[in-house]
Amino acid sequence: MKRLFVTLALLALAPAVAAQDSYQNRLFTINAPASSGNYANSQPVLMSLPYDQGFAPNVNVQVQVYQGSMEAYVQLSEEQFRALNWKLIKKGVTENKALFEYAGEYNGRAMHWYTEAIRRGDQVYLITATTLEAQWSNYGSRLIASVQSFRLRQ
Repeated sequence: MKRLFVTLALLALAPAVAAQDSYQNRLFTINAPASSGNYANSQPVLMSLPYDQGFAPNVNVQVQVYQGSMEAYVQLSEEQFRALNWKLIKKGVTENKALFEYAGEYNGRAMHWYTEAIRRGDQVYLITATTLEAQWSNYGSRLIASVQSFRLRQ
């Protein structure tokens, strides 16, 4: 009877263990640092390709607290692009999603970005691909595919 109780207790804990954030690829698996589950104002994911020309092309996910509309978020983003003298190449907007492709100088280097912003509740999930402008032709399509693969659960 005691063995049955222990087995049932372990099975009850299994979903909690399985819910821990982790990452895996062909070579390894790693668990994310323990979190309270609140990702607001954080960057829980950063994935990069090997360095090329002194920069590692990458995709990251940021979670931003934002209570305005997606249209207001887009206006704010465009104002920031103009203030930084960045060129907006492509833009798309729906009620809860926006996409931007843009380029400009950052820290003295010509850069290229592709971003999708997805609003859920009072948070915006900002998924961004970043390369040097000179790398975009080599890595852009792979990075865009990664950004576009993002899915919210629940």
